[in-house]
Amino acid sequence: MTSLVFRRPNGGQVAIAERAFQLLSRYRQMKERDHEAGGILLGRRIVDSENVIVDQVGEPSSSDVQARFRFMRSKLPAQRLVDEAWASSNGTLNYLGEWHSHPEDHPIPSTVDLENWRQIALRVVFEHDFLVFIIIGRVSVRAWEVERQHVAIRQLVLISV
Repeated sequence: MTSLVFRRPNGGQVAIAERAFQLLSRYRQMKERDHEAGGILLGRRIVDSENVIVDQVGEPSSSDVQARFRFMRSKLPAQRLVDEAWASSNGTLNYLGEWHSHPEDHPIPSTVDLENWRQIALRVVFEHDFLVFIIIGRVSVRAWEVERQHVAIRQLVLISV
């Protein structure tokens, strides 16, 4: 089974299910001409725990802006995916955050990424007290958590592959 598990600052975990991880891996920017890609993260919080599972990821839509060093997600296709996932899962699949790729081996968020994450945490309606942001690099995948209340950004620690 190929999946990733990250440790949250509060001791909980963020697990990326195998199918979701395989889809994310398809968007690694391995060639010079590959553009950044991105989308939303959908999943569920495990009852009576601080753990979440990313079950599904949205793929780039034709209305997204994609360039070598830039990705801007279009709101309407992403919202449609959130609404469909919520309805088809009887309310168990929720919006958990966002993902995008970087053309570097071990990705680090740019200042644009960090500001974008803060703005999303401040203006988007979401179920939990945090959002997850994932960057897919050529070699590694890294994740960050943005807390709703203080809009603090913390890198998550990879604990299992």
